[in-house]
Amino acid sequence: PRLQSSFADGNAYITHGYKNRNPIICTTDQPGEGCKNLLFTLDYRVYGSETSKNKIEPTVVLDDLFVLSRNNYTGMPMRQAACRTYISMNAIFEGQTKRAEKICSTVN
Repeated sequence: PRLQSSFADGNAYITHGYKNRNPIICTTDQPGEGCKNLLFTLDYRVYGSETSKNKIEPTVVLDDLFVLSRNNYTGMPMRQAACRTYISMNAIFEGQTKRAEKICSTVN
């Protein structure tokens, strides 16, 4: 229901982020934007909190959920950057090959 409601609200991208410092999978209306609607919270004991060191990045969950690989990403992520994965639900529904992209901001 959360996914259907979020998609109906115009949030056509699934991504990851943090809420109350806990890792989450969420939706947003366009790549490069932060979370708009929570889908589910990840176990902080596995993925760490927002400030944890040596944590598993939440993007791994998206890779597993959608079986993402180099074949269905657009562009290549920058090294030494903070990156988020964005998966277009429209692209999935339309059967497009390229359905995910990473948007990175350089680390200062």
